[in-house]
Amino acid sequence: MAVKVGIIIPFFGKRPAYMDHFLAGCRFNTSIDWIIVTDIEQIEDVAENIHFIKSDLDSINKLAYLKLGFPVKIRTPYKICDFKPLYGLIFEDWLKKYDYWGYCDIDLILGRIEQFLSPDKLWEYDIISTYKGFLSGPFCLYRNTEKLKKLFTYYPDYKSLLQNPNYLGFDENIQRKSIVGFSLRKIWYLFQFIVSSIFNANSNPFTIREFRYQFQWYVKRKTVNELYPSDFTEIVFSKYKKGKNKLYTEELVLSDSYYKRMNRKTWRLQWNNGILSDLDNTRQIFGFHFRESKNLPGFKVDNFTGEFFITEKGIFNNKA
Repeated sequence: MAVKVGIIIPFFGKRPAYMDHFLAGCRFNTSIDWIIVTDIEQIEDVAENIHFIKSDLDSINKLAYLKLGFPVKIRTPYKICDFKPLYGLIFEDWLKKYDYWGYCDIDLILGRIEQFLSPDKLWEYDIISTYKGFLSGPFCLYRNTEKLKKLFTYYPDYKSLLQNPNYLGFDENIQRKSIVGFSLRKIWYLFQFIVSSIFNANSNPFTIREFRYQFQWYVKRKTVNELYPSDFTEIVFSKYKKGKNKLYTEELVLSDSYYKRMNRKTWRLQWNNGILSDLDNTRQIFGFHFRESKNLPGFKVDNFTGEFFITEKGIFNNKA
């Protein structure tokens, strides 16, 4: 059975050099509608499943006020990330026809999503995160229900958090002191984590750095204070532990940070006709997030002409 998915992408500011590369990945994922809310002046209809909506931060603040019932003042585009768990409510008038809503970053190259998240798999879950340890800010999906649209209200002081002008990391995770250091309880969690990693057939191979990275989020999930969750990840996992939602988490969106944790100093990816491949591991991947490398001096982006290649040095039309 087909699934209707609508992904909201607020983006404000200068059009990035890699925008066309991102849109190419969206265009080939025809089962998803991509709704880009933006103040970019030069926007064009590039595909039937990509929709640009002209807006600005003031309009977003007004819409949030209308849906939340209290004023907010989003002053910077980065602060919008704290509102990602609220997109289903804030933008509900645009999402009525969809079975799932979600959000996505644009510094992301997408492969063929349905090869990793088939309609049958989507129908099986309420929330789909493309990170294993915590909710993925770069790409996450939610079943379009009233309950999930208002799940953020389980944060005890969500009003104050949303009115804070600074980005606080609510959409993903806020690290707590309790997951740092050693204790007898943590040793028990370590044993559990090792066993679960061994028997999880879908786990990627671990380096020591990746093991430590995933273990800290394992401890975070195990030590959630269900009455006082510190972020949206803790809200979702606490509800999952109580059987209140069906949650799918897997390391699908890879990144330059992930490759570094896997001790890969270089990488070579190829995008061609919607298929994204890791040339070093000869496998298809869901998506690649160049979250750090895009800001490095010398990172180059060729104009989009079709097939392209991604390395730690940029996005190129020719194989590096």
